[in-house]
Amino acid sequence: MSVIVLENKRIILNGIIRYELNSDEMYYRNDMEEERFLFIFLINQDDLWSEHCFNYLYIEMADGTLYKYYSDKKLYDVMEKMANYFEEKGIASEVENCSYDDQYVSEALEAILEVDEHLEQAVESYVKIRDTFLFVNEDISAIANRIDHAFGII
Repeated sequence: MSVIVLENKRIILNGIIRYELNSDEMYYRNDMEEERFLFIFLINQDDLWSEHCFNYLYIEMADGTLYKYYSDKKLYDVMEKMANYFEEKGIASEVENCSYDDQYVSEALEAILEVDEHLEQAVESYVKIRDTFLFVNEDISAIANRIDHAFGII
């Protein structure tokens, strides 16, 4: 029985029914020098927000378990920066209580997000990645190659 270890999780290779490399996006707040010097009124609000495309390894197991791994260090850093940004905005605890699977958002946070479309997209993106993806400190392409070799795929 062959096993692959990813971040202390042992995945039995013959239990994998499907795996593939995919991509997704993270919507986040830029860190702009101009904003720090209080020239915010001169900046187009759309310039303060960006999308970061990242790749991930999707693994589907025979028992129905799904794994989504990413190794993008920039995404990891952006997630930390967004957590700090939510802390600065005073909504960190509300964001931490959100659940992507249950689509739960507190009423207090929902009221804040109704007036700021960019913040709403950022919170949704952050919660989705936090709840459904796992960071690994190994290139996901190398992991996919190891799985390929284990199955004898060329």
